[in-house]
Amino acid sequence: LRCHTPEKQFGGIQTLGAVVSIHVLTESIVVIYSDLSVGTYKWSASRNGFSFKMDKLRIMGCRDASMSPSAVYGGSCAPERVTLKESRPNENGNKNISND
Repeated sequence: LRCHTPEKQFGGIQTLGAVVSIHVLTESIVVIYSDLSVGTYKWSASRNGFSFKMDKLRIMGCRDASMSPSAVYGGSCAPERVTLKESRPNENGNKNISND
């Protein structure tokens, strides 16, 4: 992608960050950046090799939640410890597991 895409291609002055993952599909390439944005590129075969063009840039829906100060700085709402205990079998003979 660095060969075909100028630095700061999407987003103007802001950088996208490092490429975290690249997925090649039949007619497109999906790129996930470290700032949790997703870029799509279209590519196809041509007489002289292939054509490679930028398509779209979208922000993942979870980006705001995962980059919030409480997630980044450790203010997690998750309980410190979850203890599991087995209950008696239910009417179907299955055991249910419940949290303490």
